[in-house]
Amino acid sequence: MELRHTATLFESGLRWLDYYLREDRGVPAGIIKGSMTELSGPPLAGKTQLSLQLIAAAQREGLPCGLVVTEEFDKYRAFELGVNLETLLVADPLNGEQAFEATSAFLHHGCKFIVFDSLAAAQPQVCREGWKGQEDQDRLFANAFRVLAPLFHTSDAALFATNQLRHTPTEAAVRSGVHSAGSRVVDPIFDERWTLEKQRDGDRVAYTLTTIKSRWRTSDRVVGFNGNLGNAF
Repeated sequence: MELRHTATLFESGLRWLDYYLREDRGVPAGIIKGSMTELSGPPLAGKTQLSLQLIAAAQREGLPCGLVVTEEFDKYRAFELGVNLETLLVADPLNGEQAFEATSAFLHHGCKFIVFDSLAAAQPQVCREGWKGQEDQDRLFANAFRVLAPLFHTSDAALFATNQLRHTPTEAAVRSGVHSAGSRVVDPIFDERWTLEKQRDGDRVAYTLTTIKSRWRTSDRVVGFNGNLGNAF
């Protein structure tokens, strides 16, 4: 499904990320209206922090935002990163079904930027005897995104979902899109898929953001920088 428009919803305010999302193939930089983006990576790579920084950037542009939390929400950290907690809509669902219902509700409520943190922790409500794990989660994702994808793709809002790597990916695994939770379902639906990795060498920290899929921008693009995500303005 092609989007009705490729207009920027907002820019991140992070110099390294806005540079990474620079105009490519005639597509404006920034988060695009009607888009669905997945950010995957290993634990503690900075996925939630980057998501909160994007919420703060969207709020600075006056955009109503929603956050669906399937793991833990540190509101104090969010405040430090510039998130306006008074205007942010937050859902803390009990299971994956409720999480996707909250996402739909936020969109219908008028939220223009919705963060889903994270897909990996969105588990089906009933873990019945003989539960098949990833297979049941894939079914949950397929049913949910069958409804949500057309809503986002025909709107002026955007979805940004974090995800967890199931294992340390090889280059082939990254390219095939089978390295994160539910990615066999996510890959054909999401417009952009990024990975974020963090490397530490003593006091030195380096990050690498890679595009493994994009509907509009050049895939396999990589940006690396040293320092802290929170200071990379």
